[in-house]
Amino acid sequence: MLDPNTVLRGFSRALYSNWLLYKPDRILIDCGEGCATALDGSVGSVEKLFLTHSHIDHVGGLPTLLWTRSAGGQKAKPLQIFHSADDPFLAPLQAYVEGVRGLLSFPIEWCPLEPFERVELKSGWFLDTFPTKHLSNGQSLGFRVWERRTRLKEEFIGRPQSELDALAARGEIGAAKEAFDVMRAAFCGDSLPVEADLVRGAEILVHEATIFEGEESGPNHSTLGDALRVGSEAAPKLLLLNHLSRHHSKIQIETAIREHAQTLNISGAVWILIGDEMTQVL
Repeated sequence: MLDPNTVLRGFSRALYSNWLLYKPDRILIDCGEGCATALDGSVGSVEKLFLTHSHIDHVGGLPTLLWTRSAGGQKAKPLQIFHSADDPFLAPLQAYVEGVRGLLSFPIEWCPLEPFERVELKSGWFLDTFPTKHLSNGQSLGFRVWERRTRLKEEFIGRPQSELDALAARGEIGAAKEAFDVMRAAFCGDSLPVEADLVRGAEILVHEATIFEGEESGPNHSTLGDALRVGSEAAPKLLLLNHLSRHHSKIQIETAIREHAQTLNISGAVWILIGDEMTQVL
């Protein structure tokens, strides 16, 4: 059974702080307050930061992250900060970082992204972006992490192992294989419900669920029911709900999820992230 704790670490509380570390690639999705404190000595291993958008609860921890990386004694690794090319809230953050750049022990690169751009990660892995619906003026982004794998072509499935071994011995086994991409994780950030086709089949889907049905919140957030409906349609192996409001207790959230699940076809597991604790509900 897939346990998100094996590949993710983070914190999420609507309005306060939101960030997630994707462990297999050491990439950071957003950088809310307290991120550097939680990561402690491992902050220097993060070389790529991806910002879904620049609201303060998603970027408020960046100053401390920069100073912590710089204070390690040895020269820290370069940091790339990937962000939406159309984010009106980014300028004040950039102004601060540029103001202290000369005091840091490592270079910083700002990397603007449009929807559906691709970023190479470690060998065989890459990330691409997709549009989300959160900023009233500008474009917020979601991120999908992919792993490229290989498998036998259909016409070679079922052939004797001796035949495949002979191909391998002649150095021709590559002709019997084809590459395919697996969506290992999809991070939606803050958004109205994302289009299920954009995240269909993800192993882990992280979707916000800020409010309950009938409640009012700031513009462009998803309800708990919205997020579960996306999960039902996109059919990830695991749906992780985050950005949950402090106005609802953990018991209330778990009860509401189970009630919604009675009318939805949810094939995978459902977990919640409250603070720094991930808990399975379904």
